[in-house]
Amino acid sequence: AWLLQILLTEVLDVPATIETGHFDKKLDFYDINAPFDFGSSNLWDALRLSNELGGDCRKANKTSEESYQPCGHAIPEVWNGHLETIVKDLAKENVIEPAVSLGVLGQQSWFVPKFTAERNPTLLTYFGLAGEKNRRKLAEIFKRPTSWKDYCELV
Repeated sequence: AWLLQILLTEVLDVPATIETGHFDKKLDFYDINAPFDFGSSNLWDALRLSNELGGDCRKANKTSEESYQPCGHAIPEVWNGHLETIVKDLAKENVIEPAVSLGVLGQQSWFVPKFTAERNPTLLTYFGLAGEKNRRKLAEIFKRPTSWKDYCELV
């Protein structure tokens, strides 16, 4: 999600946020105070709401946990066989464009450069990234940039 946010924001000049589907979950590359929270994936109702609001998610209720309305414009990853029925239904409702294959085969993997693994083996698993203690460690190791351009100039 962060890579897509960076591409949209920095390359295409399109402001982008990441919808987690939860009032209290934040996942934003540009917010240095945001934890690395995970929310729900494939928020189909967020696409429906965006469609109902004419694409303006600023109109969605985001004021409290009880009334929070997830709203989004894109779900960048939908794996083959993953909820095919809902995807077809959304296409019939004109909420999304009909799904077509990009011709790319996907694989879920965890890639860590060798030099990083040698310096800090705790980064080889998700557990080495999760939690407040690890969040501080990651900020120190990777010097969490405000943009990739800032990071490259710093390093």
